[in-house]
Amino acid sequence: MLLEEIKTIRSSPRDLKTFGLVVGTFFAVLGALFLWRGRPGTLYWFLAAAFFLVLGFLRPAFLKPIQKVWMTAALLMGWVMTRVVLGVLFYAVITPIGLVSRACGKDFMTSKIDPAQESYWLTRPPGAEGPEGYENQY
Repeated sequence: MLLEEIKTIRSSPRDLKTFGLVVGTFFAVLGALFLWRGRPGTLYWFLAAAFFLVLGFLRPAFLKPIQKVWMTAALLMGWVMTRVVLGVLFYAVITPIGLVSRACGKDFMTSKIDPAQESYWLTRPPGAEGPEGYENQY
């Protein structure tokens, strides 16, 4: 699935121009921030900004290999970070809630089997039949 996304990265002239302008603007802002803070290396950020802005305006097709690598890296980082964030969310939030609720005896899904019970069907309240009962289900 990830390889399919990488293969479908759009690289039309308009997309390449937008890529050049966005990355060039980002590097220009970064260069301005370095200049404002008095950090070394300001010239390099402005040169990178000029490179992307000029190519974005004049020859966007030259940016195609850079854009492919950049977008592939972005897709890979997104794929990894999605799994990291969901893993942390599950193990740091959902698992403790489940363990505490199980320790307190709470069964959210009423999944305990009761041999004395004839059926597990829940009866609907009267008046829920008909189209009106489907309007406000909650």
